[in-house]
Amino acid sequence: MNLRRKLLLCGSLLVAILLWLMSSTAVAGNSARIRVASKPFTESFILSEMAAQLIEATGEAGVDRRFGLGGPPLVFDALKSGEIDVDINYTGTLAHQLVKDKKNADITEIQAALAPVGITLSNSLGFNNTYAIAVRTETARRLRLATISDLKGHLELRGAFTPDFLNYDDGYYKLAEIYGVKLGQVKPMQHSLAYPAMVSRDIDLTDAYTTDGTLSQFDLTLLRDDQDFFPKYYGVITIRTEIARRVPRSWAALRRLEGRLSDDAMTRLNARVDTKQASVEQTAREFLVQAGLLAPSTTAVAAARSPRIGSVLDAGLWVSTYEHLGLVLVALLLSCLVGIPLGVLSFHYRRVGHALIAGTSLLQTIPSLALLCFLIPVLGIGTLPTVCALFIYGLLPIVQSTSAGLLSIDPKFIETAKILGLNRMQRLRLIELPLASITIMSGVKTTAVLNVATATIAALIGAGGYGRYITAGLAMNDMPTILKGAIPTALMAVGFHGLFELLSRVIVPRGLRT
Repeated sequence: MNLRRKLLLCGSLLVAILLWLMSSTAVAGNSARIRVASKPFTESFILSEMAAQLIEATGEAGVDRRFGLGGPPLVFDALKSGEIDVDINYTGTLAHQLVKDKKNADITEIQAALAPVGITLSNSLGFNNTYAIAVRTETARRLRLATISDLKGHLELRGAFTPDFLNYDDGYYKLAEIYGVKLGQVKPMQHSLAYPAMVSRDIDLTDAYTTDGTLSQFDLTLLRDDQDFFPKYYGVITIRTEIARRVPRSWAALRRLEGRLSDDAMTRLNARVDTKQASVEQTAREFLVQAGLLAPSTTAVAAARSPRIGSVLDAGLWVSTYEHLGLVLVALLLSCLVGIPLGVLSFHYRRVGHALIAGTSLLQTIPSLALLCFLIPVLGIGTLPTVCALFIYGLLPIVQSTSAGLLSIDPKFIETAKILGLNRMQRLRLIELPLASITIMSGVKTTAVLNVATATIAALIGAGGYGRYITAGLAMNDMPTILKGAIPTALMAVGFHGLFELLSRVIVPRGLRT
């Protein structure tokens, strides 16, 4: 392939990237649709699905479900910036973020703090899902543990807590200070993994939620908060004020959920999903119908519109494949367009090269979620920050392989090219890059395979892909759903490996291949 055709191909791919990003942004910013978010745990999935079905039933607007977004601060920031429109939140979480001097700020105080950032708050949905400390029932009996105060003096106990609980002012470290509790081991662990770890006796206690539907499955006991340490976490609906004004019937429909859910009712709904008795969509729909908030005649429409976690080869999986593949290919192309020239630069200017390799290596050490958090204030959530993160992670293998491939060329070839009168660009195009192509392709292939795996984090910021199944499966401790995302991810990685083996036969000169 001559240089002109290569440049034409690169230009076409760049245009395709711009069109893809523009189409993604256009869909995300469609004013005729309301973006409903959820966090990655069962209760949030159920409540957000209720909100989505109520909005759809009014017919005022369509709904984009941005489910499984990672972490309360991320979702709240996305709501403030207009990246999402509706979210189910908790008074304790909002008070921690907005009214830090009051542990149990009431809804009026929280609403006053939300008004300046353009967010409106509903009244309580009725239930209080606050924190609790869970231990095995057998351990509670053996050590006579009934309250959190009873944990004092038991240094042999090992605790594992969610990252949110470890960081919050109303979390473990403040609790340990107030109660005078010291544990022999404290470590972070995702909520969905903590209960199985309790059963296998890898840990002895963890944080739980009072409306958790899985507690009954694991024979756990909740210790009484005898010093009333934990604040109230009443479920509430947050919506951008602009959206509430633009779709008043939808907002009125959402507010009909106020006071409808008791602690016991929410626990039962969570348990139906966690014990695999019903899907999130079915559980939400049945409750709304029974509560008189949704007419039975609308359930078929809601069922058709709701994205299901059902059969393996459903429409949702094909959409996820398109999203995942798009993220990987766009980021890979950008990494190549930037990384290969940087590798060439580092070869010709060695001091600059050392700085470039060091810089890209430093970027590689930033944890993926941390990098996304750095990018979100600038790029928002969704496609753009994900592509940017994957592009950054893809630079090091490509820069390094390009530089290493050029350095491995026998200097005699370069000297011969100079004697023949080839200038620097001609030597690069006709001699250096073809001779280094095997090593360069190896770096590109490595980046592609790594991007396939890393792109699963895209679901945490609403960019879709296979990660949405992995996130949902982890949240509900549902292995089939996890595999629904993990198996296609592995197959795509293998597919990219094979694809680049074939591309090597086209790009790498025949003499080098043999």
